[in-house]
Amino acid sequence: MSLMNYALLAVLLVAVGALLYVRHTLVYKARLRPWWLTFYLAAAALMVAFTLATSHTLDDYASGAFIVGMLLVFAGWRRGISHLELVNGFGSMRPLSQLTQVQLSADKGGTLLVATVGQVTVVKMRFAQAPAVLAKYLKRQMPPERVVMPK
Repeated sequence: MSLMNYALLAVLLVAVGALLYVRHTLVYKARLRPWWLTFYLAAAALMVAFTLATSHTLDDYASGAFIVGMLLVFAGWRRGISHLELVNGFGSMRPLSQLTQVQLSADKGGTLLVATVGQVTVVKMRFAQAPAVLAKYLKRQMPPERVVMPK
């Protein structure tokens, strides 16, 4: 195997470690987005098929495994609220201290969370928990005046 493939597999191991760490630190998990989950899993399945059909060397298999592994990491990534931040995506974690406002409203048997920095909406998530439960937790983690529940 080439040095590049070792680097790719090291990146994959770091990504899996980050995935496991973030999943462990989430206090409240947002609802899954089924379309994205389906997309990533279908893309991973296609890449497995293409890798098996076209690979001839260990290097080919290693790069295919990296692509499949990263797609599975993206599929397994959960969004939600941790002790210190809102986790939206693999590269999108917003510290609670940087948010100007977090608006919580009842929505389809749960809560719609809309977080802003200044006038810009940076995160939208849906949770199964009631707005009051999330508001109580967030008011302990950040300045309470920044947590807003519309009437």
